Amino acid sequence: EIKYASVHNSGVKKRVINKAGYIDKDEYYRTIIEQLCDVLMEIDIDNNEMKYDEVKYRQFFGEAPKFNNMDELFWHVCNDFLDKQDAEKLDLFRQVDVDKRLKNNDFIFDTEFRINKQGEAIWVHLRIVFIPDADMISPSKIFILMDDITFEMNEKMQNLEYARRDSLTQLWNRRYTEELISSMIKDNGKGIFMIVD
Repeated sequence: EIKYASVHNSGVKKRVINKAGYIDKDEYYRTIIEQLCDVLMEIDIDNNEMKYDEVKYRQFFGEAPKFNNMDELFWHVCNDFLDKQDAEKLDLFRQVDVDKRLKNNDFIFDTEFRINKQGEAIWVHLRIVFIPDADMISPSKIFILMDDITFEMNEKMQNLEYARRDSLTQLWNRRYTEELISSMIKDNGKGIFMIVD
């Protein structure tokens, strides 16, 4: 059971839980989380079950799910959707990595990456929550939460673009130019820098 004081959820269904007490963690935690993200998957390792909303998955990825377990899910996402520039961001499900996370009490994995959905780039915020077993050795349950954050990331990129350019000339500003030169030297070791006035 989870002890809570007040949980307010102003999502689509406008549900409000506002009474101190105990709640059953499986049913209510899942209900609250479903309102806070676009796709929620729950993997019950002890019972070898995977639960998720196929309709939400289809809306999010634009096609029906083609997997039966977590390995197949991430293989499917990495091979069929993931932007190749972000491939290393999902390389985390080797058993040794999961064991290391639990040993260090690191139960939440959080990252952002791009997928290609029907020719369009979509930004995804992925959170994975590992619920350890009683011995804190291996995961008992895993929650996978995905959100479409394309709008927020596009705004962030636009603001970053504004911050990097001179407002009058629209050229890169000094700070960003220095970053580009340093990056070029680091990657190539040599080069020619020209300024044309």
